[in-house]
Amino acid sequence: MAKKPKIVVVNLKGGVGKTSLSTAVAHHLGAFLVDLDPQGDASDWALRSGLVRAAHAHDWEEALNLVDQTDGWVVMDCPPGEGP
Repeated sequence: MAKKPKIVVVNLKGGVGKTSLSTAVAHHLGAFLVDLDPQGDASDWALRSGLVRAAHAHDWEEALNLVDQTDGWVVMDCPPGEGP
């Protein structure tokens, strides 16, 4: 099974540009965007713009299932703080 290229954008602090970076990179690469942030701003913007394929995952298990179902690049926008 081939590995799927993933970019995971994380930071302990909020308000540092994770969502902006995630959506810009996903758009540039033509990647699928998985939004793990409870606010859902990345997936909301992506879906409204029509420029980026995206989904809002409510937990890590759902996010990993979305990654498994996707071919090609995946960009994950994570919530602030420490996670699994």
